[in-house]
Amino acid sequence: MSSSSPEDEDCVVAVKFLGPQLSFCRPTRSNYGWINVKIENSCFYNSLVMYSKTTSCCWIWRPPGRIMGSP
Repeated sequence: MSSSSPEDEDCVVAVKFLGPQLSFCRPTRSNYGWINVKIENSCFYNSLVMYSKTTSCCWIWRPPGRIMGSP
């Protein structure tokens, strides 16, 4: 799981499941809900989602440290 600061109104929580699912939500919004994304690329299954304070966004990392993309 990865997120920006919980105090930030634009906070986004990202949860990476084993397999093809990635989910996002904005818990500070009154009408928040989860957005589920299914990614068919099998390289994604073993990846990690990390939040970067430098770039202020979440990144998908694939071992051994390769960047797959930014959701």
